[in-house]
Amino acid sequence: FIIVVCTCFFLFIGICKGIPCLFVPWIISTSICIISESSIYIYLIFHNKTTFKPVAAFVLTLEFIILMVQVYSLIIIYSQYMEYKEGRENVSLNTRTLQSVVEESSEIASARASSIYRKRDSTFRSRQSALC
Repeated sequence: FIIVVCTCFFLFIGICKGIPCLFVPWIISTSICIISESSIYIYLIFHNKTTFKPVAAFVLTLEFIILMVQVYSLIIIYSQYMEYKEGRENVSLNTRTLQSVVEESSEIASARASSIYRKRDSTFRSRQSALC
């Protein structure tokens, strides 16, 4: 388990920088961890001395949930690894689409800002004319 935590550092760098070879240590260590935890889980379930009292049942249920979260994370990271490997790292973020959204929002923001300044100036002028 400690090795998986240590390889998370490499995984984080690999995700941020887009380097798929840094995913491999985490994928391997997590796979080994899942296999070992699954074998221990199966051994505990089928062992004759295991009693299914509420506390033991809770621990086994919690272990099963943790195991499923690990399997899910392995599937997600492996699919991300395959996308990076094929060169499709940012399929959903197209740069043209992102730039057009930024341009449209900046136009809206500038139009709104200019209308606020016009409104403030007209209010200021009307107050000055009322004072004079």
